[in-house]
Amino acid sequence: MPEKLDESAVGRAAKILAEATRSRTLINRLPVDIRPVNSEDGKAIAEAALDLIDKEVVGWKIGYASIAERRDMENVPVPGRLLQGSILQSPANIHLSELNHPLIEAEIALVLGSDMPARDTLYTPEEAKEAVSSAHVAIEIADPRYKDFNEPENAEFIADNACSRFVVVGPEVPNWKDGPLSDIEVTMLFDDELVSKGRKDDDRCDGFWSLAWLINDVGKRGYSLKAGQVFSSGAVAKVLPLGDTRKVVVNFNGVDAALSIGE
Repeated sequence: MPEKLDESAVGRAAKILAEATRSRTLINRLPVDIRPVNSEDGKAIAEAALDLIDKEVVGWKIGYASIAERRDMENVPVPGRLLQGSILQSPANIHLSELNHPLIEAEIALVLGSDMPARDTLYTPEEAKEAVSSAHVAIEIADPRYKDFNEPENAEFIADNACSRFVVVGPEVPNWKDGPLSDIEVTMLFDDELVSKGRKDDDRCDGFWSLAWLINDVGKRGYSLKAGQVFSSGAVAKVLPLGDTRKVVVNFNGVDAALSIGE
């Protein structure tokens, strides 16, 4: 396998993932000769696939952004784009036929109040916080295009647009400006059963760090974040498969985002 994919290989991989995204079907891992092995190849494939899908970018997301994940894993964080139709308001209802094998994530959704244009100097987390107009309780439904989620490497998840599918945005989180986002209390319930009380310490990502990292990363490739866009800033509770669950409720500091799954 080459250390860096050439343009032809990127195009072939992008075509496979774009078609899987459009048709909402699952694929095996990409063929070995066009499979990304590093984050840069993954980003090149994702961008080429999104060009083929040709949907408006309405937001952004990030995965594997906690200190522990960045310390212990390769090719992280995993950046992605939220496409037109992917942002839903809570309470949301999604038909099971719209999903393949979804993963449920409790996330803090940050809404930008000002543009974050690409620039030569790096944005800091403090600047990222200043650009945010509101922080909301949210549920991300990640839905990988790969048949076995456990097989691909992180570079392949980057190529798959960070497994982006839906983000359900709920109310603004009370007192989010008053302290670190890590102080926000989290609970996640599946069919009224508590399944997570949130990640702690190094396992929990800092949404403002994540936002600064993402704009610095995509800014190097000429992209800017715009006022009004939504940024899903990384899982703050245990990521769980939806399975047979039909109702998900995430609560941050006393406010809920809710998702129901219709048969």
